[in-house]
Amino acid sequence: MLEIKNLNKNYDLASGETIHVLKNINFKIDRAKITAIIGPSGSGKSTLSKCLSLLEQPTSGELILDGIILNQLSSEALRLQRKKIGLVFQSSALLKRRTAAENIALPLQFLGVIDQQVKERVQYLLENVQLLDRANHYPCQLSGGQQQRVAIARALALQPQIIIADEATSGLDPDATQSILKLLTELRDELGLSVILITHEMDVVRQIADEVAVLSHGELIENGHVLDLILNPASQIGKKILPLKIPSNLPSNHVVILLTYSSLYGTPLNWLSQLSKHVDIQFDIHASTVEQICDQTVGKIILSISADLYFQYQNIIDQHLSLLKIQSELIHIPEIYNHIFAA
Repeated sequence: MLEIKNLNKNYDLASGETIHVLKNINFKIDRAKITAIIGPSGSGKSTLSKCLSLLEQPTSGELILDGIILNQLSSEALRLQRKKIGLVFQSSALLKRRTAAENIALPLQFLGVIDQQVKERVQYLLENVQLLDRANHYPCQLSGGQQQRVAIARALALQPQIIIADEATSGLDPDATQSILKLLTELRDELGLSVILITHEMDVVRQIADEVAVLSHGELIENGHVLDLILNPASQIGKKILPLKIPSNLPSNHVVILLTYSSLYGTPLNWLSQLSKHVDIQFDIHASTVEQICDQTVGKIILSISADLYFQYQNIIDQHLSLLKIQSELIHIPEIYNHIFAA
């Protein structure tokens, strides 16, 4: 749907120095998916958000929406295409002297839509964000979460295909945050909207994101489906999305294994009892976590087994884990066995 190809953004300073803020960014935004763009402060998230919405033009590269290269259009053609992209900012940015309904109506009035159509569209949007009873309230009469709902409704006024939410839950209390996340999920599912979520909150990613793109120092260092990243032992962001702290008091004479599994690949919920029964060994459990992510059960567990038993049954254990579609990672081996892996 939206493809970002070789995107770069530079800023020229008065000193003559050029700052490279975004460097050769490549990824795709799929239709009716929530894509989280994450990274630490200074990683380029906000600059990328401005480029995706064409509030700022990229220095080079292409933004392709449904086959149209947006950043090569004339001003008039670009204005028409911009209607396909709605924006929600960290602050709701509502006009204080306009009611909720009047704030939502602004984009429609700006385009000269007739009053009756504006009224009908505003009522529809207020119903969508569950604020019909707050239509005539001013921003100061609304909670932070309600103000963001109005901002989301305003972003939907021109029937966009994409919503860019830049830190839309930052600063909200937990209940308001959950309310906004639920609304964004409903918009994806019911209206088929693509949502680009600029955030630094890993809990937000875990709850609603379908895809993740990770920025660091202006470069895209990881991207992919959330579940694929969690199940990939080499993915650093996967470890952060579903973290599991490794205990410090693990038995030194045991082999310790980190296992990651998901119902997406058909792993049964009773897989541990199946594994123990199949190899006729009892494993010690040291830590575990289970979450519902992307409508799938995803879990991690740290198990240990005496080194002698592990190396005796290693092939059987590995084969059964493979059959169960479980990812395994050795996180501790007694020193006397290191030569086996060094070889």
